[in-house]
Amino acid sequence: FFIIIAIIVPWIAPYGFKEQVMSERMQAPSSKHWFGADDFGRDIFSRVLYGSRISLWVGFFSVLGSVVVGTFLGIVAGYYGRWVDTIISRIFDIMLAFPSILLAIAVVAILGPSLQNALIAIAVINVPNFGRLVRSKVLSIKQEEYIMSARAIGMKDSRILFR
Repeated sequence: FFIIIAIIVPWIAPYGFKEQVMSERMQAPSSKHWFGADDFGRDIFSRVLYGSRISLWVGFFSVLGSVVVGTFLGIVAGYYGRWVDTIISRIFDIMLAFPSILLAIAVVAILGPSLQNALIAIAVINVPNFGRLVRSKVLSIKQEEYIMSARAIGMKDSRILFR
């Protein structure tokens, strides 16, 4: 529903998100302005509809980034084991030891304030969750016979991991 709304928002929003009508400043909710108007005379309902685009974009790409990085690190940690697994697992443990909001604030403080950096911060705080999940699955799968068979016929680690 929200994806459909975000796509068709230019046709259903009663006003543009930047459209200002100074004579209608600070209007209460009414049939003309469903959520009211702000102190610049902008329709709040229209701004909420347009804001759904940004919210969905940030949500989708931050989770996608978390999944990609977490999956990669989890596969590498689970497959190679030993010191690689120890280092990656300890990094995950350190990241999980901090409250996620504090970690996100630290990432944004280091990178600077912007929408892209907030997206990166959200992705970073979720990487250990996906990484640990994938690592545990790789640890069980790498003991399967088809993985041992692939190694026996000389298949490269990169191909085994990709498959």
